[in-house]
Amino acid sequence: IMSNNSSKVHSILRILFVMPVLLIAALFDWHITPNAILWLCVYGVLEAINIFFHQTAIKVSNPLHIDLISKSKVLLVLMISFILGIDSLSLLSSIFIVVFVIGTVLTINFQTEAETEEKTGFLGIVFEIISVLARCFKPFILKYTITNDLISSSTLAFLSMPIALIILLIMFRPSINFKEINYKKYILQAVVVGVGMLFGVWSVEYGNAVISNTIAAFTVVIIMLYELIFNHKKYKPLSYVGVTVALASIILACVFLG
Repeated sequence: IMSNNSSKVHSILRILFVMPVLLIAALFDWHITPNAILWLCVYGVLEAINIFFHQTAIKVSNPLHIDLISKSKVLLVLMISFILGIDSLSLLSSIFIVVFVIGTVLTINFQTEAETEEKTGFLGIVFEIISVLARCFKPFILKYTITNDLISSSTLAFLSMPIALIILLIMFRPSINFKEINYKKYILQAVVVGVGMLFGVWSVEYGNAVISNTIAAFTVVIIMLYELIFNHKKYKPLSYVGVTVALASIILACVFLG
């Protein structure tokens, strides 16, 4: 989808197409109070930073390397949770989450020679780090606002999108040719991304924010299985070791949660 658009245009189109999906969910659980406005604005700003810098990082870098940097969010969320005392974890769960990151590094870093030869530039790394920093604070804002009954998770997910859209439009003022947009692909992406976002905010609402983010970071395994089954890609032995370690670590982190 991004091949025909710049990261600026794609970021804006992604928000435009995902908004109706999130609106449908928000209408079923609409709740917002005046005290939520400030937190909503902050959440929207973080969403804009996250979307734009992540799309830009993917555009200029090796997606697998970017995915590897993205997984560092799990450790940041773990540290923030420990400092703020929002969602506590047992020592064993914390150790298993660190092991999960190690497993993910093994999985991504040792896939195929062709992919690891493609280098990621300094700018790509910086862009994704900025995106990660923005993302790691979002679950805690979500948790705080919901716990204090300031706003529902679906309302927050939806209303943060127009805020992010306005910010990106003001910053870039892009010229978009709507006749050249592949509507089918963007609608499909919007449904997948929108449903994923909703399940993501619900998992934080009803569960532990750190564990939810750890499970969400497990996308590398889904990508790996897809490539293995449909594209018949061959992986190095350490990739399978990494997947096994990561999967086992998530399961054990959930088992020893208390």
